[in-house]
Amino acid sequence: MGKAEFVANLALTDPLTWTFTRASNETAKVRFESGLMLDTSAALLQALKADAGLSVLPDYSVCDALKAGELKVVLPDWTLRAGSIYVVYPPASFRPAKVKKFVEMLVETEKRRII
Repeated sequence: MGKAEFVANLALTDPLTWTFTRASNETAKVRFESGLMLDTSAALLQALKADAGLSVLPDYSVCDALKAGELKVVLPDWTLRAGSIYVVYPPASFRPAKVKKFVEMLVETEKRRII
């Protein structure tokens, strides 16, 4: 691959502008151009594995691919703003035990996940 292309995630509010920060609190705001724009993290991950270019994805979605050597972190000294994961379900006075257990498992899994 010659010049690395940036692959944009259209599911994000501003998929082409990112502010990176280093441990020294130095920041760099970068505006990318993209020839490929996808609207799901799953599609973006598959494109990156197929060598479509560079992108930004949440840790949880690339953890396995990084461990397997399918992807590389290209700016290890820089970080992005931390995001959140939300569990959304309709309001109810009774929540089934399997839903409660799933939410507990999800929270515990994410607490242990390390890249």
